[in-house]
Amino acid sequence: MITDTILVGYLRDFSDDFGYMKLDEPKQFEKFVNNIIFSRQYMRSNPTPELIDIVSTGNGQDTGFDGIGIIVNGVLIKNMDEYKFFSEKDFNLDISFIFIQSKARSRFSASEVENFYFGVDNFFNEKSSIPENENIKKIREIKNFIYKNDTLKFNKNPNVYMYYVAAGEWKEPKDIVARKDKCIQKLKEKNIFSDIRAIFYDTEKLKVLYKKKKKKNI
Repeated sequence: MITDTILVGYLRDFSDDFGYMKLDEPKQFEKFVNNIIFSRQYMRSNPTPELIDIVSTGNGQDTGFDGIGIIVNGVLIKNMDEYKFFSEKDFNLDISFIFIQSKARSRFSASEVENFYFGVDNFFNEKSSIPENENIKKIREIKNFIYKNDTLKFNKNPNVYMYYVAAGEWKEPKDIVARKDKCIQKLKEKNIFSDIRAIFYDTEKLKVLYKKKKKKNI
């Protein structure tokens, strides 16, 4: 349960705007976080509810992801056909993989962070060692196509950005930071990425970003 009164108000404002008021608070929070992250850094325009639903994967067999997306030349890819459009016409592909885990509670859990990072590492294996839902399978199919067919078209190797978000205060606990460093090192050893980042958002960060987003859209 989210205890910060201001964040609860922002979440209610977002859910009302996007038609998510009938969802429970954890699901609203997942959509809220996905909206902030994708709209802030990776999308050419404000995301619609349809796009937020596409990147939201937090259901059964989600492999630890509440949000996932592939950004190609600044555009969020919705499906394989859309990716192939870029692949066939452009020989300078800039690609980023985005992974998000969101928890509508105050605690940053080391075990859940580790599960999240395991899911990311597993995603970049040729075959998954854990069950995946249909949304994850579709993104995996695009990922496999990218690395099988288009490496010569890379402007640089793809980026990987992993966001772990909780409605509490991020204090950089040593056990979680150690897991982050281990995950980054393991991904580096695959030698298929340019930039690898593990990013943590807490309540204060979310409030700042949502307020900026609202002002921008006025």
